[in-house]
Amino acid sequence: MLIGFPKYTVSKTGIVKNKKGRKISPFLDKTGYLRLELWSHGKVRKFSIHRLVAETYLGFKKDLVINHKNGIKTDNNIDNLEWVTRSENQLHAYRIGLQKGYKKPTKMSPEHKSKLCGSRWIKETHIYKINNDVFFTSEKAASKNKISRQTVLNRCKSTKWPRWGREVSYAK
Repeated sequence: MLIGFPKYTVSKTGIVKNKKGRKISPFLDKTGYLRLELWSHGKVRKFSIHRLVAETYLGFKKDLVINHKNGIKTDNNIDNLEWVTRSENQLHAYRIGLQKGYKKPTKMSPEHKSKLCGSRWIKETHIYKINNDVFFTSEKAASKNKISRQTVLNRCKSTKWPRWGREVSYAK
């Protein structure tokens, strides 16, 4: 019998039945866990099956999460569940290959970014051209020509800006 839901029982293998013995069909949520809806006093609540099994047979542990020992989220057998801390759960997922380790992002120069193909580099990198000089950043173009960065950007975007003797555009 489930606490707060006396009309339902859960087995050690994760099968939930109502008081008439009918099996309650679970659904797979977007994170890959089996869940179901239980009714009590005219209200419905959603539960993760692994949580129901663990709380029923292993007891409730405050500030701990449930770990699937074999890493299979749909295997809700009591022998496959254990209470662990969040960090232990993350470490376990890393050890069995469910989660990849953190990789520090590398900073690439704008020159390198501009060489990458469009499918790998989502944000298009602009190359600025001022009087036949090519610059990979608007900052470099501005400092070399003694104008503000915003002026470089505005002049590239619009044909209405006066050029003041300098041809400013995106290089192709």
